[in-house]
Formats: sequence, structure tokens, C-alpha cells
Amino acid sequence: LSMLLNGMVDPAVMGGFAKYEKAFFTEEYVRDHPEDQDKLTHLKDLIAWQIPFLGAGIKIHEKRVSDNLRPFHDRMEECFKNLKMKVEKEYGVREMPDFDDRRVGRPRSMLRSYRQMSIISLTSMNSDCSTPSKPTSESFDLELAPPKTPRVEQEEPISPGSTLPEVKLRRSKK
Repeated sequence: LSMLLNGMVDPAVMGGFAKYEKAFFTEEYVRDHPEDQDKLTHLKDLIAWQIPFLGAGIKIHEKRVSDNLRPFHDRMEECFKNLKMKVEKEYGVREMPDFDDRRVGRPRSMLRSYRQMSIISLTSMNSDCSTPSKPTSESFDLELAPPKTPRVEQEEPISPGSTLPEVKLRRSKK
């Protein structure tokens, strides 16, 4: 839970929401792709909806965090507050229903179990929890890789006296 939450509230490696903003929320993109307006509105809404879910996750984390990870949790909470202010200012405020009400059930998609991580990376611990709003020298552009085409090898006839390459079998992971 720690690593999943921290990866969202402090996206030190992948850049978080700023990558979407840089790629899709520019005047140039909107101008060049008017057919995507509904998709952009939906993406902004989904970004805004992540905040209440992250907040709920951080509350759960706070109840379960060990004393030795308390400084990590406190820093993660601070990063979340910064992210929440930015996202709510840009995309609006969303609120989750009260799950304490017994009449409201949790959707199955929320009932996923995650492997608990006990080791926090030094990069995450030393991060300044900023979500960049402008590209920096450390930013990178995402590129689409061309789809891989399957290689078709032609069978060659086996000549008498030739040796075939050795074939090694792997054990299946069952």
C-alpha cells in the first residue's frame, strides 16, 4: 500500500499528472484534435476523482503504518496535500460516498488486494514531492513504439548428415 500510494502522490519517476497535462492539455493539442474534446473532459474528471480515493488510501495507511515508517507517511501526507490543492484547483473537487454507511456497498473493483511492501526506495524517501507543472531538464517525452511484427522463419530442408542446434526446454511455472 505504501509504494502504491507514494507512487501516485509523489510521482518522482514517471512524472504523474504533469505528463498528461504536457501531452494532452495544451492549446496546440486541443486545436489539432477537436474530436478528442469529450475524451479530454473525461480524463480531467478521472484525474480529479483520484484525489478522494488517494485520500482514503492515505487514511488507511495512517492507521496501519508502523513507527519506523511514520516519517515516510508524514512526508507522503504532505505530498498528498500539495497534489490535492493543485488537482482540485485545476479540475475541481470530487467527494466519495460515505463508505461507513452500511447501506452503501463497495464496488468489487475497490476490493483488490495488494502485496504489502516493507522496503521504501531511497529515491522515494528523498523526493521533494513536487508535481512538476512545467517541463524540466529531467523531463522526458513519451514515444510510441512501433508495433512488433511477428518474425516468420522459413523452414529449410534438413540435409543428410547435418546437425540440428540444441534445444533447451524451460520448466513451466506452475
